[in-house]
Amino acid sequence: ELSYGNVDIYPSDNYNADLKWEWFPNRNELVSVTAFGKYIQNPIARITASSSANTTSFANVGDTGMVYGVEFEMRKDLYKFDNSRIYTFLNATYLNTSQELDREKVVTENRSVTADFIKDKDKMTGASDFLANANLGFEHKFGQNNTFDLVASYAYISDNVYSLGYEQRGNIVDKAIHVMDPVARFKFGNGIGVSLTGKNLLDPTFKRVQANTVGDLTVKEYKQGITLGAGVSYQF
Repeated sequence: ELSYGNVDIYPSDNYNADLKWEWFPNRNELVSVTAFGKYIQNPIARITASSSANTTSFANVGDTGMVYGVEFEMRKDLYKFDNSRIYTFLNATYLNTSQELDREKVVTENRSVTADFIKDKDKMTGASDFLANANLGFEHKFGQNNTFDLVASYAYISDNVYSLGYEQRGNIVDKAIHVMDPVARFKFGNGIGVSLTGKNLLDPTFKRVQANTVGDLTVKEYKQGITLGAGVSYQF
């Protein structure tokens, strides 16, 4: 789809607050929980313009918006033996977003962008309700200051609104994806490092749909492919 700019758009005003609790059970270990909120005046969103090609642009779509959520983070050694350890790093975020949608505001404030929203309130564009990242690692130290580290990283991103709907057409939504990125690193005491990496091993289908009342219509669908790499470094 095509997208064009908007010279009449102006910055939003954001007011943030958060409350965080942290616990450090051992060295290199952390458990934390954060509650956060955001109040937004004149929120900006991507909107679908009136055209047959699903052309999109941006505008200040309403007077106010709200964001609140909670984030959990943990770094923990699961098991230690000899010169080795198995460890994990977990991070998860729940997010709730909403914004007012005002057709008259968009029409009045913009010369090249118009709107006819299907709702008077909706989620913010680009914001997923749930994000999670989980890492499982194995570290082994051997010889004279040599280290081997193997980490498997998994990430999940839930559905998020790419562009707000127009008239009888629903929101354009990016569907949820799962991503796996492993990496192995050798670090030797003489300063030489060797790394082997894998990107996007699950090779998920990235899918964007228009969520109409009669069923989802696929707008874009593609795969990014799997990437394998290797690298060598030297630290003085």
